[in-house]
Formats: sequence, C-alpha cells, structure tokens
Amino acid sequence: MLIGFNELSINMIRELYDECPSARILLMSGIEAATVRHRIQSALPIEIERQVLVYFGNIESIEELQRLNIESAIEVYVLGDEERYGRDAKKYRYCAFGECSAW
Repeated sequence: MLIGFNELSINMIRELYDECPSARILLMSGIEAATVRHRIQSALPIEIERQVLVYFGNIESIEELQRLNIESAIEVYVLGDEERYGRDAKKYRYCAFGECSAW
C-alpha cells in the first residue's frame, strides 16, 4: 500500500511488483485519480499498471485512512503527495496481529 503520490511512487510500484508480481498495490493520493493513473500508465508497462488500484482521498484524514483497511496490508509506505509542505516518507510493516512498527 502506498499513501501519497510523488517522484518516488513510480519506482516504488516497480519494486513492489518485482518482489511479488501477483500482489495488488493500493495507492491513495490527494491528487486526482485520473492524473495519477495517467502518470502511472505513461511510466510503467501495462502488466505492472494493471496491478495498481488508485484511490483519491485526503491522506491526512484519519477517517479516510481507516477505510483503506490498512491492517490487511503487508507493507505500508507513507510517501506524501508531491509539493505538499511537510511530507515525509516512512515505512511501516504490520505483523499478523495488526500491530506495526516504524523502520
């Protein structure tokens, strides 16, 4: 799962696909979904692009983040949206019990 879309996102999607080509990648961004989808389509092969689900939402809203069902994700990358003040990149790995730790 990727939260935010910025200059790192395309490479992250490619790396996640390389690790597990059958995995679905959920990307939530405050940037219009059509814009994000277009940038993904123009940068990645179709077999990778098809594995990405783009969700438009406020990445700073607890309510919207709760809708993502984060506890079912194996990895969550908080990248932040491009050109947003104060964005930060952090990785969280969830264990089987839904607890997480920051690396």
